[in-house]
Amino acid sequence: MAFNQDANEFHWLMDMLESVEVGLVVLDLDFHVQAWNGFMEHHSGITASQIQDKVLFEAFPDIPEAWLTRKVDAVAMLNTRPLRPGNSALTCSSSGIHARSRALKNTCSRT
Repeated sequence: MAFNQDANEFHWLMDMLESVEVGLVVLDLDFHVQAWNGFMEHHSGITASQIQDKVLFEAFPDIPEAWLTRKVDAVAMLNTRPLRPGNSALTCSSSGIHARSRALKNTCSRT
């Protein structure tokens, strides 16, 4: 019985992540893309299977690598959430991922 409940919760969570109207990207500590939701596929033109296990900075070279690396290192080391809204964040409009050559350059701001 617990297996069915766990499976149902997993499928519910996956469905929510795919249908939420917000971009969701999950990276490992080496910046390899582990998850890329439907919003990201729609707005970037890159499917999850195309970017899976690719290094984020290779796909989007305009992302400020040194800055993001510092933020991810802080999260890993301190187990904090410096990338959540209200703290230091990389804020991007959905139009920022339409043109890969400008990837996040003109529409992202660091706060």
